[in-house]
Parts: sequence; C-alpha cells; structure tokens
Amino acid sequence: MQTMEFAKKEGWFIKSYALGVVLTLDGTKTIQTECRHFKQAVLDYVHQRGRHCRAVTLTVVSPASTHDYIREFMSLVVNQESQLAPIFQNRSFSLELVA
Repeated sequence: MQTMEFAKKEGWFIKSYALGVVLTLDGTKTIQTECRHFKQAVLDYVHQRGRHCRAVTLTVVSPASTHDYIREFMSLVVNQESQLAPIFQNRSFSLELVA
C-alpha cells in the first residue's frame, strides 16, 4: 500500500487536503485483506487533517476480472462500514481501477 497527500490552497490561510491510496492486489492479496490497511489509513488521515480533508481517492491495481467485485465491495465499505460511512458523508470518494 502507498499513500499520498495532495494539498490545494483555498484563500490566504486555508488549505484543503486529499488522501490518495494505492493498493496492489495479487494472488495472495485480496481487496478484503487489504481493505483494513485502507481503512486505517483513512482514519489516521482524517484524524490528522480533520475537516480540511476533503477527498479520498483509492486506486486498486488488480486483474480486470476482479474490477466489478472490487467496485461493489468498496461501495458497501464506504456506505455501510460503521467507522468509514460517517467520514464519507462529508467527503468525496473516488475509486480508480487499473489492470
């Protein structure tokens, strides 16, 4: 897993931030096993940046045959997971799938 931070200046003294997370899935790593790392990264980042964290982008590198399942799984995670759902009510979430 790799994480990246993006910042954008909004006015004289305010910045908004975004978190980028890249997960690479292979034969031993699945979206279920790696999702806990994603969840912890989001929780830590939102704790650090608070309301200034405006967006989270998750990029998953995996075989094309798994993309539909990953899309469905992550939709459930960001909308129904007890700790993440409240976070994504006020923030943008995007999922990018790369084969």
